[in-house]
Amino acid sequence: METYRLINFRAPIAIQTMFDQVCDYQCQSRTAVLVSLMSGYISQRSEEIQKQIASVNALKNDLVEIGNRTNSMDGSRNQNNRLYARSNEFEDDCAPMAFFTNHGV
Repeated sequence: METYRLINFRAPIAIQTMFDQVCDYQCQSRTAVLVSLMSGYISQRSEEIQKQIASVNALKNDLVEIGNRTNSMDGSRNQNNRLYARSNEFEDDCAPMAFFTNHGV
């Protein structure tokens, strides 16, 4: 069972008038046309978003690989002195910084 929600929004009167005329000519309701347009927009953007996510993940992997290569070539760098673990370098959770907490205040 599908649920529905009423959507109200403003549109220029000239656009609304022309849209109504086209919908009437095509024997389609405003709702049917708008839902169709929204579905098409979602499909189009979903594909683009998936490509962007894949591109960002590939970039992250490349940067980690480059960092690993650089670290393995640099013998003077001590891995134990790193401020963060290599596996967490590109984590997406944005934890608040410690100085924003009110511990001991």
